[in-house]
Amino acid sequence: MPDLDPLLIKKLQAAYNESTPEEQNVFAEVVNTVLQEEAKKDTVAEAPKKEAAAIVETEPTIEPVVETVPTVEVPKKEDVVRFKDLAKIDSDNEAPIKKPGGVRKVYGYLSDFEIINLVHKNGMINPFIDYYHDKNKIPFGLSDYGYTVRLAPSYISLNEADEDILDPKGSPSLSISKAEKSEIVLSPGEVIMGMSLETLKLPDNIIGEMHNTSNYCRFGIANFFWPIPNKMEGRLTFMIKNMNSQKSVVLYSGEGIVEIRFIRPFSMNKETYNRVMGK
Repeated sequence: MPDLDPLLIKKLQAAYNESTPEEQNVFAEVVNTVLQEEAKKDTVAEAPKKEAAAIVETEPTIEPVVETVPTVEVPKKEDVVRFKDLAKIDSDNEAPIKKPGGVRKVYGYLSDFEIINLVHKNGMINPFIDYYHDKNKIPFGLSDYGYTVRLAPSYISLNEADEDILDPKGSPSLSISKAEKSEIVLSPGEVIMGMSLETLKLPDNIIGEMHNTSNYCRFGIANFFWPIPNKMEGRLTFMIKNMNSQKSVVLYSGEGIVEIRFIRPFSMNKETYNRVMGK
């Protein structure tokens, strides 16, 4: 076996110990191949070296300089912070999602599972309707990542205001109308203020977004709405407009009108809607 530098041997041994079993097998094969090649070279050069030793004075041996290899401190097992140790439920309003390795808190849009959980715990939607499908009705109730509220029969039409110019700071003379036979007919360009049949009661760590439904969008009906703040309690109001210039469109009270997406934000707000509005 050829003579190797002790420092080299130490480094090779350290690299071998840090390798995986598969890497160690490859490592061993490479080292053995190198040692065999070096052994062949030593055998071939051995005879000339012996002859040269008789006439050449022995050179003084130089002790190899061994460099100090810095050691890396490996953290103890108990000091390693794992994901499942951080992901703990710290509020009664959080919906636990079971995953391998523990329970984690989910931010963003709530799934049907989490919506049901908050309905049971906080009465977030009342009345609450699970998945519902009737080919003769506009869909409403729970969906995979949201909830579609139904249109109430009462509404306010801006077309019936006495004023020619509507002032947002004023109080226009508007009257509440009621749908006849559960149908509301919107004339071309007409705008009404609708309201949900369901009452919402959002927890302090949940907000909401309202979205149009495809059933009405494909017929030129657009809803105009605003974010739903946390701790909001009551029915939703939204503006509905017939975007058609020549065709009237029928809306059906008691059936789906607006889809709500519930969101768990990453951080809490400084002031709630109720406190700002003095409620």
